[in-house]
Amino acid sequence: MKTLPLLLTLSLVANGVLLFSVVRHVGSPGRSSGMTPPDQASTGGAVPTAGAGGAAALATGEAPPTLQEIAAIRSLRRLQAAGAALQTKSGSDPRYWQRSGYTGLASREETAERSRLRRDFSDTMRTAFGPEAALGFLGTSSSAYAYLPSTKQEQLTRILHDYNELQAEVMRDANGIQLPSDRAKLRLLREEQEKDLGALLTPEEREQYELRSSRTASNIRSRYGSAIETEDDYRKIFAVQKAFDDQYPMEDLIGRPSSEYLRQRSEAERQVQGKIQTALGDEKYAAFKQASDQDYQALTSLATRLNLPAGTTSTVLGTRDALAIESQRINADSSLSAQDRRTQIQALGEKAKGQVGAALGAEAAEAYLARASWVTHLKNGIAFSTDPKDAPHGLSSMSSISVYPVVPPGTRISTESRTIVTGDSAAGRISVPMTIIQSTTAPALSPAPPASPGPPKP
Repeated sequence: MKTLPLLLTLSLVANGVLLFSVVRHVGSPGRSSGMTPPDQASTGGAVPTAGAGGAAALATGEAPPTLQEIAAIRSLRRLQAAGAALQTKSGSDPRYWQRSGYTGLASREETAERSRLRRDFSDTMRTAFGPEAALGFLGTSSSAYAYLPSTKQEQLTRILHDYNELQAEVMRDANGIQLPSDRAKLRLLREEQEKDLGALLTPEEREQYELRSSRTASNIRSRYGSAIETEDDYRKIFAVQKAFDDQYPMEDLIGRPSSEYLRQRSEAERQVQGKIQTALGDEKYAAFKQASDQDYQALTSLATRLNLPAGTTSTVLGTRDALAIESQRINADSSLSAQDRRTQIQALGEKAKGQVGAALGAEAAEAYLARASWVTHLKNGIAFSTDPKDAPHGLSSMSSISVYPVVPPGTRISTESRTIVTGDSAAGRISVPMTIIQSTTAPALSPAPPASPGPPKP
């Protein structure tokens, strides 16, 4: 977490602690203070007082904050001080344009100390307000794991939180350059996390965790949205996707995986789509495919916002699909030269702009065309398809991809490094650098010879 957002978050938590404390006292006169606060030893055994707030509470017949609640506030103050010290240290460097490390994170020692303080605060929050408060600070609402007993909810959250911190430590030490040993460490962490989850959860609880809270579950929800209407359909999709995720985990894409691995992964991704289609049937699969289509999502949003006529989305998608078929026909025409194929496909790009503009209107068309990758392909002279089976080997079929370039003869494939969010967890999102395979634009063509000026005019 960045330092400034951390400080803002802590300030909000501080207010929340105080508010929570006050709310708990309403209608609770004479409440016992309970257990000794965890940090009482550090104050020489003196019992902290509630100050003016406690006096006001007593005057109105309300109980003052308990020792546990005061300890939680003190723990928060220590955590705030650590964050402020880190902010001061960062701001004291006159070379403001520089950041040390791959992500500008704190040093190993600073990170460890901050983690210790966060854990201390979480413990005091649990003592003062119960497990639900500790869950909230660790980034998980009480409803996230509502299918588990309350004690296991917090244990599960801590396991995920701890392993996420260990993974982040590996990424920080790598400093953007992944070694085989880094991948081995991440693989070991994944295996150890699986063991800890297996020891904590019963088989039935583990099944519910996988179906509801795993990375596979998160990816399916983000890809298909609300298109899955029954649990039976969801379980069918989950089984297929989980088998792929277990065989080809996202962490294996860290660094520069071999071309053979990428080819195998790409082929397996194609098989996933075929297996889902078989499991659901053609009609349901068509609905799922549409739900994950970024063009459909963008057009639906524009149509709703701008109150476009009914059927506008279908009209534009129909144009896209028709031009996909036409571009592939041109691409496969061996009687055309490479230059002629490129020119004719580029003409389809101009045709697309005109038809999209006519269907959407100027304002919506400008917004949509700026993000319509299929129009960009056509403008670059590249045919495209909406079927993942037509994608070039090695092109990663991420959930946001709904259009695939059909590689013309002689076109090269190149790699590009990106930072990809690998998934959500109890502690937040984890991002890692990956190498994603992408097709380039059409190969450079020799310039056409200048036109003959013809015979001189008389």
